[in-house]
Amino acid sequence: MYEYVRIKVNVNYDCKATVDLINETDLSGGINKFMWVITNQLGKTDTLFGSNQKISYTKNGKYGFKVFASSDLNGGYGEWYYDTIEINIPSKPIAAFKAADTVICRYLPLQFTNLSHAKEIKPGSQEKYVWTFGDGGTSYDKEPTHTYTQPGYYTVSLFYSNGYCDSTLVKNQYIRVVDAPKPGFSAAVRQGCVPFTTQITDTVTLNVTKKEYLFTDSAKWKTINSSVFNYTFSKPGHYWAVQKLYGYTGCIIRTDSIRFFVSKGLLPSDSIAITLASFDTLNQLHLHWENHIAALSYNIYHSADGKNFSLYNNTSQTNAVIAFLNKAVYYKIAGLDSCGKLSSSKNIAKPQWIKGERLPANEASIIYYTPDEGLGIAQSTELEWSYHHAINLVLGEQNPVNPYRDEKFASPGLLKKCYRMSILHNGTKMYSNYECVNFEPQVFIPNSFTPNGDGLNDEFLPTTTGIIGYNLKIF
Repeated sequence: MYEYVRIKVNVNYDCKATVDLINETDLSGGINKFMWVITNQLGKTDTLFGSNQKISYTKNGKYGFKVFASSDLNGGYGEWYYDTIEINIPSKPIAAFKAADTVICRYLPLQFTNLSHAKEIKPGSQEKYVWTFGDGGTSYDKEPTHTYTQPGYYTVSLFYSNGYCDSTLVKNQYIRVVDAPKPGFSAAVRQGCVPFTTQITDTVTLNVTKKEYLFTDSAKWKTINSSVFNYTFSKPGHYWAVQKLYGYTGCIIRTDSIRFFVSKGLLPSDSIAITLASFDTLNQLHLHWENHIAALSYNIYHSADGKNFSLYNNTSQTNAVIAFLNKAVYYKIAGLDSCGKLSSSKNIAKPQWIKGERLPANEASIIYYTPDEGLGIAQSTELEWSYHHAINLVLGEQNPVNPYRDEKFASPGLLKKCYRMSILHNGTKMYSNYECVNFEPQVFIPNSFTPNGDGLNDEFLPTTTGIIGYNLKIF
């Protein structure tokens, strides 16, 4: 036995064992037939024919085989060969992984941790990893970082091989990618006096897990998840309100968007000064005054005599336009704070006012004016005039006397002459109202003319003043 039959056994492992039974029998003795009896992994035997055999096993164990070699020559000579195959299939690798978070904001890197393992690695081989992230991205790193750029749900898979075998883990819709929170909030009132309470309203609606606010009078972050709440400042100062939004991991957004001005309130010693009182070309009065940080609004008072004042208007601005009243009026300003307290008025201002009249037969005009008051000492005063309201004004007289007599009043062919005063205070010009004085209608008709070409009284030319047109009949 075994004099001629020789069998070589090769075992290759992947996810199973592949056995190659290679026949190295000496065929010089005329052997030309082989019958194999091989134990399978069910414990039964298979009978096979042929020179070589290939068998697969998926279970570990010892498996015997026999081969009978025979020859048709030499009287049917034959002999047996038997042996045992020991199968030890390496343990199958296990692909496993986890993400640092499964709900994240887009554009934020996401770390994946590889939990794959195998008991043994095939000699001469290296572990292999292939990741797919569901958005077209792949990686061959052991523990990759991936960035998603679009919101949605993504399936992640990992292929892992230890050189012998491989394993693939697929996690369907494993990662949810969302937009970052969008910050936003408003305050009903932003300035006032202590104790100052304001209502905060947020406009945040997207992907928020927690909201925090920092009011810099306390320097402590407060978790406030209500959409509307009140906050009270107890000390005067200038403060910021800062909103911080926590979205899903990595999504932390903050915005410094609201500033508060909190004062101790207006005191009787606080006062507001009018800095400008000037008429425009439509005879509207423009008032400007100082700003006070504690004032939420300003009361405008007016008076005909400078003593008995009444409220004209209230505004949050530091200027106002007042309609033409056709008389000289005194004004003063008082600030009003959030507590309802008023300041005093630093000055009582009366803009310069002019009034004009005409002497008989257009002999002259008389311009009366009241000096402006409460705005400081005038550096200069000028009387300006024009034969058209607010057009082509020219300097008529510097520092005119009061009243001023205009001997060059009437002009033939025109209807009126308009006047205003300009006053210079600390480099700023202020203007009185416009006053137009109409000409007394006059017509001069010559009783003769001499059309002899000598250039003297050659034409019949009636002249008018204060008249638009006339009809002339010659009898």
